[in-house]
Amino acid sequence: MPFLRVDLKDPEFNDRKFSVTKAYYQSKRAQVMYTYWLAKKLERSNITANCIRVPSVQVDIGKYADLPSFLRLLYSLKMRSALAPDEMARTYTYLATSNDVGQISGTFFDEKHRPASSSRYSRDPENIEQVMKLTTGDEELAAAAAAAAAEQEKPTHADL
Repeated sequence: MPFLRVDLKDPEFNDRKFSVTKAYYQSKRAQVMYTYWLAKKLERSNITANCIRVPSVQVDIGKYADLPSFLRLLYSLKMRSALAPDEMARTYTYLATSNDVGQISGTFFDEKHRPASSSRYSRDPENIEQVMKLTTGDEELAAAAAAAAAEQEKPTHADL
């Protein structure tokens, strides 16, 4: 879901149909944005903040006895190209302990330890600020973020 945005008006799916997939990707998008925000706040310290793109990782579908056979087939096909859990663990360990990346902050890494590009939306400072206002729990700030999001959704002369 590369074009998914954090729904500032209804982030908890109170007024729309719940979707596990959208909820998952919305939370991941917010986590990436939080990493960029945190890295900016910590830039004058010796603390770094980075995030990792998590691709498909192999899971033991045998643990899910109630999974319909069609989904079992789909997962078995998907698992052929998925990373083994220990491969993903090596990525986390490398990025947490390697001197190669010890001074890098505010970066989105892929599973091969390379900087990757997150969506334009997730890198936009205004969007990051709106998500941070929403997540503070301050209703006034959250309302301001939602109003700003609604303003962005209005068509402009160029859109007409």
